[in-house]
Amino acid sequence: MGCNMNQRVSYHMTSLISFSFGFFGYLTLETVYKRYVSSSPTHFAMGLLAGVTFLFWYYFDERRMPILVKMLLGGILVTALELPTGIILNRMLHLGIWDYSHLPFHVLGQICPRFSVIWCVLTYFVLLFNRFLKLEVGFLCQWN
Repeated sequence: MGCNMNQRVSYHMTSLISFSFGFFGYLTLETVYKRYVSSSPTHFAMGLLAGVTFLFWYYFDERRMPILVKMLLGGILVTALELPTGIILNRMLHLGIWDYSHLPFHVLGQICPRFSVIWCVLTYFVLLFNRFLKLEVGFLCQWN
């Protein structure tokens, strides 16, 4: 028993779930982190950035490459998105969402190696979440 139309709908629905989990999950983590570590505000744009990253890996995780390469690419992706986002939000609009200027080797206070490594590690968990989501959709589709 196939479920081609349902699979397509489910595939797009799960991509929406992935984006939403990235959006709300990141904002939740950042809110908790900033409550105890930093006094700077969180901003919905950071949730959008996280959602886009989750969505990117939702679609591109199927590429055959070692997990460590994917983790490295995830860190590079987030860092590459974080720099222009930070320049616009923090430097041009003066929102002060984050400032890495106190950390070594920062670039304009918007990106730094420490957080790039953190993004690499977090990519692993994004990949796990998206794989779980796809497995669940496949399982549910078989039983429809």
